[in-house]
Amino acid sequence: HNRELRRIVKYAYNNSPPMRAKFERVGAKPSDIQNLKGLEAIPVTPKEELRRLQKENPPFGGLVGLPINKLSRIFVSPGPIYDVEGPRRRGNEVIAFYSLGFRPGDIVMN
Repeated sequence: HNRELRRIVKYAYNNSPPMRAKFERVGAKPSDIQNLKGLEAIPVTPKEELRRLQKENPPFGGLVGLPINKLSRIFVSPGPIYDVEGPRRRGNEVIAFYSLGFRPGDIVMN
């Protein structure tokens, strides 16, 4: 549990410039976050800041540390705010899209 949290925090710090900046603003390093309690030192990203980041650096504001072709879904909410879902390996929709000819890296707007 805590090991996975530390891995995610380190990945975010190393792969997301806005997350690194957030850490630096409060003088924190990934090694400072050892458990959920440690996350309290990192400020929450308010919706307005998320919108600003995504407008300045579309589409994800530099917050997604994966290449777009590794994402399984991109949700667009009013605002707009983009939220992503990481890789998925199984699921009926994956099989259906594959049978229709879609391949990794293709973008489908549903």
